[in-house]
Amino acid sequence: DAVLRWLSPERVEAAGIEPWTELPVWCPPGELHGAMHTADVSRTVAAGLRCRPVGETVADTWAWVRDGLGEAMPGRTNPRAA
Repeated sequence: DAVLRWLSPERVEAAGIEPWTELPVWCPPGELHGAMHTADVSRTVAAGLRCRPVGETVADTWAWVRDGLGEAMPGRTNPRAA
């Protein structure tokens, strides 16, 4: 079973993981991505935005990958699989 672990941005970058592409929805802190996760979303929440629980998102994404749907995306390759 997978276990969620918090790591420093430096440790993630040192492992050679590419922000956003290899670790979706993650960008290191700094000027380039400073507002990425700090934008005010109150209007979208008021309009009905529902944030899914992380566990639900992970389970659905894993089912998508397991069922082979992730392979059907043209132009996508996994350089780490080699």
